[in-house]
Amino acid sequence: MAELNHRLTTDKIFENTFPQFIEDSKKGDYPLPTTDADFECYSNLIDIYTETCGEPDTYTMKYFGAFLNQCKAIKYYPAAIEDFKTKLTAACQKSA
Repeated sequence: MAELNHRLTTDKIFENTFPQFIEDSKKGDYPLPTTDADFECYSNLIDIYTETCGEPDTYTMKYFGAFLNQCKAIKYYPAAIEDFKTKLTAACQKSA
């Protein structure tokens, strides 16, 4: 039962943080990193997730494609990083 609760909580965190990307991410439809900046952004978002929500497990990692979509948004609108942090913090606190 604990595993099911964990998965449902993880689903909610990503649905609340990435409502615009969640369905695409579930289907594996996200941009692949191609530059050092892309990889750096992706790594940074994983670090922010870990600091905010805790260490990700393999179930959580299935949603990491949403981070790649977020990096694309940040590339065109740098302030999107702050929106990401705010939404992620709220989602993780809500699920705690």
